[in-house]
Amino acid sequence: MKTLNLDACHRVAELHSQSCSELLAAYGLTERLVRTAESGPRGDEASYVSVLALTGDGVRLVSAMDFELSLLRAIYPSSETPPSPQDLEDWCRELNNQLGGRLKNKLLPLGCKVMLGLPSLLTGISITQVEQQDLDTRWIHFQSAMGSLSVTLASHIAAGVELAEEPAEVSQEGGAVLFEGGFQLF
Repeated sequence: MKTLNLDACHRVAELHSQSCSELLAAYGLTERLVRTAESGPRGDEASYVSVLALTGDGVRLVSAMDFELSLLRAIYPSSETPPSPQDLEDWCRELNNQLGGRLKNKLLPLGCKVMLGLPSLLTGISITQVEQQDLDTRWIHFQSAMGSLSVTLASHIAAGVELAEEPAEVSQEGGAVLFEGGFQLF
């Protein structure tokens, strides 16, 4: 097993948690989802799981968002018509992409440059993650009347990687929103 920089892994996990809170707040979900210590009981309802890799020199991060279908359907941004399965798949990937982008923007001022991969998607019933020994893995669980959400960050940050103590000023990278009226740069 390669040596991990556990201090950096812990710090990145805190930034990931902050990014998750910001993402939920941006969609008005803070009051509707309650953070819990553990994952709640899941019946035989389908899950949509988005997996996103963020990589850089000595840094390998994997962000996963595991939505119960009922919750993902309830938070879909358009209420005009029920979302199709493809709409829900795209929405699940988009939410994790936005989470990864928020984390990337928090890491840049600390001198940690990562590239986001394309989010992939798993669907099914009783999907479980296998924890790898060489990764520091952290979970955040949410419950609501609409269903549950589990967010995972698995990190491998090499021992030689240092994060700046104080954030440096960086130019804004920008981002893209793919929903609600088409493609928009901000």
